[in-house]
Amino acid sequence: MSDRNRETEINNLVNSINNVVDDMNAAAEKAAAESARGIMEIDKAIRQIQESTNAYKQPGYKGNTNADATSLVQSARVVAASTGDLVVGAQNGQEELVAAAMKAAQGVRTLLEEGKGGGATSDDPQVRARVDEACLKSAAGVNKLLAAAKAGSKSQSLQSQVAISTAARECADQLQEVVAAANKLPGGEGLTLEEESGQDLDDLAEKELRACAQVIENAAKTLLANQQNHQGDLALEGVAEAIMAAAIAIAQATGLLVKAAHGAQKERVANLGNPKTKHLYRRDPTWANGLISAAQKVAMTTQHLVTSANGAVEGKAEEEELIASAKQVSSSTAHLVSASRAKSDPNSATSKQLSAAAKAVAEATQNLVDAAKRQRETKPLAQGPGLDDSTRAELEQQIEILKLEKALEDARKKLTTNRSNQYQKGK
Repeated sequence: MSDRNRETEINNLVNSINNVVDDMNAAAEKAAAESARGIMEIDKAIRQIQESTNAYKQPGYKGNTNADATSLVQSARVVAASTGDLVVGAQNGQEELVAAAMKAAQGVRTLLEEGKGGGATSDDPQVRARVDEACLKSAAGVNKLLAAAKAGSKSQSLQSQVAISTAARECADQLQEVVAAANKLPGGEGLTLEEESGQDLDDLAEKELRACAQVIENAAKTLLANQQNHQGDLALEGVAEAIMAAAIAIAQATGLLVKAAHGAQKERVANLGNPKTKHLYRRDPTWANGLISAAQKVAMTTQHLVTSANGAVEGKAEEEELIASAKQVSSSTAHLVSASRAKSDPNSATSKQLSAAAKAVAEATQNLVDAAKRQRETKPLAQGPGLDDSTRAELEQQIEILKLEKALEDARKKLTTNRSNQYQKGK
């Protein structure tokens, strides 16, 4: 090869690297812009709640002059629902989190309007003062939850998830106090934070976890069956066999984790009905909804992992999708563990089983990632069923980043090899 040809090839490689770097920078800048916009919207919601709080404290503030105990409790229910959306939004991405933040800000504004107007229906100054205090504490609690959700959106760490769960639990307690104060207003006797829909969310969460465990068990059976069908085939040798084994391990470990979470919830439901322990527990619809959402996402991401792993064996999936799918399973199980631990006895056998299962999922996920990175062939992206739009978009972004990182790494290796060859020839 002539010096001119070598120079041309090196320049082409350098241009390829620069293009990959530009693509990676563009993707990073886009993600950063979306994150910054989300943080600005959350900050805006926090300011709006503070402005509503300041207005409430003004001597001439009247609120909704047509408010009563019923409308006050209804507004508390809206805020409770919005706090549940904040917990879920912090797990699912900026778009959901921003929508939940705006809903929370509007909900708190209405709560304060109904609180001031509803409190005025009582002739007892102590009752009015109790309503004022409960409403203001609830507003401050929602702002604390917004701040925790904002921090959690930046760092999906266990510590941030615990902070979100703690803030959500405090919000639930504060809204219960709003309802207790509303019970003292004219016409407020018997009102509760939970709507009388005949649906027990704690029982529903237990059933959802049981159903989730069954879905994952079926997914693991599908992988095992596929593995047996390919025994002796060249398709299931080497790396492909390692990928299949790791995927089966993830599905089985995730199934055990969900069963442990189901056991913890079943134990909690039993304690709610036990006269000796029910004073230690409180029904929390916000938390129960979050637990249900977390269970559904674990089932959804595990099903997609099964599709990716089967695709790898059949040559229809690529390593980037396997890695991204495995990481989504790991993330969704972490959210489920965090939600379950928030209401469980840390010293109970079920909590210990939950921790052991979470560790097993993490280890199995790392094994799959290691096996997938050894997969050298790249194939078209397989479209797995069941992912919602936001999860699919996040998965595709992760896959694209992994592709760009791999392309950059390959280009650098090729450039290094060519330079080394050129050096050896010139000696």
